[in-house]
Amino acid sequence: MSETRLKVLALVERIHLRKSTMSISQRRAALVEELRKEEMNEFARLISSPGCKSHTSTDIRTRKRDHISQDEKMDIKGYLKTCSPQISDIDSTQFYKVPFSNVISLVKKRKVFIMHGEAFVPAEEMVYLFVSYFRRILISGFEFAREARAKLYNDERFTHIFANLENSIHMENTVLVHERDIQEYISLNRLDELSETSYPLCMQVLHKALRKTHHLTHGGRIQYGLFLKGIGIPLSDAMDFWKNEFTKIMDEAAFNKEHSYQIRFAFGWEGSRRDYQPYACVKIVQSIVGPRDYHGCPFKHMLHNVLEEELVDCGFNALGK
Repeated sequence: MSETRLKVLALVERIHLRKSTMSISQRRAALVEELRKEEMNEFARLISSPGCKSHTSTDIRTRKRDHISQDEKMDIKGYLKTCSPQISDIDSTQFYKVPFSNVISLVKKRKVFIMHGEAFVPAEEMVYLFVSYFRRILISGFEFAREARAKLYNDERFTHIFANLENSIHMENTVLVHERDIQEYISLNRLDELSETSYPLCMQVLHKALRKTHHLTHGGRIQYGLFLKGIGIPLSDAMDFWKNEFTKIMDEAAFNKEHSYQIRFAFGWEGSRRDYQPYACVKIVQSIVGPRDYHGCPFKHMLHNVLEEELVDCGFNALGK
């Protein structure tokens, strides 16, 4: 980094320390004034310019200060032509000088001229430099994530939650479904038990709401109905299950008229006769949920205090309370 840029950064840092007593516009004006005092007028113009919306020659020249000068280009023009044969007009093309290690892919393809460890990169090939920086930042981010994960597992506040989570998983009660091969027949009288031991939270919320209100809105009926189908409830049992609940607030004729077709449709017995599958988590998370709805993802759609109550009911000691 050049000495001039170090001076600019020092000025920026010094003025930024006044943020408690100066507004953004005041700090910006102070920085421009300091830059002009130090005769760094190009940087002052860069801050004062309208930015990318401006296309005046002065602003563009300021923003492209990093490219090599015309005199330097003329000195090595022959080499640039040899290394960049795809460029027809060397004179009008801007070249940027960067460490060759940052554009290894261009070096491998022999697309850049290298002198004193610096690669002269034409503007149209600068994307390779950006990709290189992005890859480096991404790898650094992965390393940081691994370190953060290790620290997380060493934090007592989280290890308590992880321990409760592990103890709350009962694999012996989990109903496993592989493609269409159901491991066991599930009777309707087991649903209450399974909802407490094996249901994901989103389905547990729907089951409790159905038992309490004897009703679910359309989105809830579809989400829970396909889940029941997925765990092995046959059409006849599903029809009985919904009828037993809904007829507590409506007569059987109303149920047959309003809901029986939809249940048969979900099982592929009506309409297009498609074999509809249970919703994946991504689809549930993306659900549109209204104030009277219980479907969707509790971790996204529930109010924090309601979600905490649900987790406590599931056996979690929320946040160590």
